[in-house]
Amino acid sequence: MKKSYLTLIALLMLFATQAQTITEADLVGEWKPLYIQVNGCTYNFKTDDLTLSDDIIAEEKKKGNDVGGIKNEFKNLLKARGFNDLTFIFKPEKVLEWLKDDKVNVLKYSIISKKKALYLKLEGAGELKVDLKDGFFKLLDEGTGFEVTFEKIQ
Repeated sequence: MKKSYLTLIALLMLFATQAQTITEADLVGEWKPLYIQVNGCTYNFKTDDLTLSDDIIAEEKKKGNDVGGIKNEFKNLLKARGFNDLTFIFKPEKVLEWLKDDKVNVLKYSIISKKKALYLKLEGAGELKVDLKDGFFKLLDEGTGFEVTFEKIQ
C-alpha cells in the first residue's frame, strides 16, 4: 500500500513539473497584450476598460482626485508608451521582435529555469518571469510587479 502511494505521488509530481515546462518553440508566433496589471490597476486592451482596486479608489477619493481622470491618465500613458499597438513576434531561431517608434527591435531570448520558476532571458535586457497557460502567455517583472498577459494571434 505504501508503495502505491509513493508511485501516485511520483506521478503527480511528474505531471506538475510537466505543466510548468515552457520551451522556446511554445512561444513561436505573434502575441498581442490582452491585460496589463500594475499597482492594483488592470487594463483590458480588448474592451479598453481600466479597473482600479478598491484601495486605490479610496486613496484617490481621500486626496480629492477624480477617479475618472486617473483612469484616462493611465490609458493615455499606455498609449503613449506604445502598448496599444504592441505585438511580440517570437521567431523559431530564438529571436523576439517588436515594433516601437516605427522601428523593429530585435533581441535574442531563451527560457531558463531558476528558483523553481521559468524566466524569459532577454539578451542584454534582463529576465522576466513567464507562465503559459490555456493559450495565454504572461510576463511578470518581479521588481515592479508589472504583469502583462498576452494572447496568441498567429
